[in-house]
Amino acid sequence: LDAQENVAKDAAASDAAASKGPVGIVKAYWRSLIVAMIVVAAANTAGYALTSYMPTYLTESKGYDPVHGTLLTIPVLVIMSFCIPLTGKLSDRIGRRPVLWIGALSTVVLAAPAFMLIGIGEIWSTLMGLG
Repeated sequence: LDAQENVAKDAAASDAAASKGPVGIVKAYWRSLIVAMIVVAAANTAGYALTSYMPTYLTESKGYDPVHGTLLTIPVLVIMSFCIPLTGKLSDRIGRRPVLWIGALSTVVLAAPAFMLIGIGEIWSTLMGLG
């Protein structure tokens, strides 16, 4: 019964916020909006780094020619695309928040070692770093 009451309260709050327009929605849901912006920004930053920044970085800083700088990112992107449904399945099993935390923390922790691997300059180490 408490769950039904909470759903009813949330629906009433949502209706009240919506009736006040966009300002009411922002006031009512500012925390959720900030969290959503952070999650989207984090995901897009990682995606942008791999698809746009890395080919340029590999070409200009690590001495790869433009074609190889781009070609090295392709296998990693293909593997990432196959991991998306697997990550969704993991999210169904353990929840969205733990999966997001695992992804965020592993990105922060593994960023420096990734650049160190890329810095070795061998194709195998560059692929490992991009991965």
